[in-house]
Amino acid sequence: MNKSIFILIYLCINSLFAQINDPVTIINPHYSLQQPGLDMADDYGMSSGLGLDFMQITSKNFIWGMGTQFIFGSDIKDTTLLNHLMDDRGNIFGNNGEISSITLYERGYNFSLKGGYFYPLINNTKGFIALGGLGFLQHKIRIQVETNNVPNLENDYLKMYDGLSNGLSASLFVGWIQMNEKGKGNFYAGFDFTNGFTQNRRSYNYNVNGPITIPRNDLLVGLKLGWIIPISKRTNQEFYYN
Repeated sequence: MNKSIFILIYLCINSLFAQINDPVTIINPHYSLQQPGLDMADDYGMSSGLGLDFMQITSKNFIWGMGTQFIFGSDIKDTTLLNHLMDDRGNIFGNNGEISSITLYERGYNFSLKGGYFYPLINNTKGFIALGGLGFLQHKIRIQVETNNVPNLENDYLKMYDGLSNGLSASLFVGWIQMNEKGKGNFYAGFDFTNGFTQNRRSYNYNVNGPITIPRNDLLVGLKLGWIIPISKRTNQEFYYN
């Protein structure tokens, strides 16, 4: 009787650990559709993000890694930024006397170190994921002169208008991750939040006729979709008892 109870307890304990997770290393290219908030909403509209992460999910389902994201958009809120260079009809002329074509873009990037947890729900390959990050955020206005060079928008003169800002950032991602054993349909999707504690870095800004010393509080809220390229695969080792 005592021996039977011991065997039963032994089998129960082993059944709890019958599935052993292997660590998995993954590369994640991803895309985000982002809405700015706080101070960033005063400067930009909707933007996109393209990035690449390198991460490892440990045997205990903890996650660590690093990643970077390139931020780009074309919705610049300050439509009067170059008004002083325009004539009465709103044209800006190049140094050859012809009308120049000028386009404003949002450009930036965010680099971060990440850590979090994977909560598996199905076969240890599908479940919820939560990631936090600490990093560096930078953004600015890119002024692109398409035709006919404009002397006032060349070299160091551009720095008076671009509003270059950067600083520390904190991020959070929550979503769903799926890593199929056959390597097909590997993806993750969810909500991404990035809060940047930035500062304007230009010594002179044309719109205020000097430096901007007030700290910024920038926010990006986005929907992120990523693809998973496994360098090593997670496998399930199962033990059976007769």
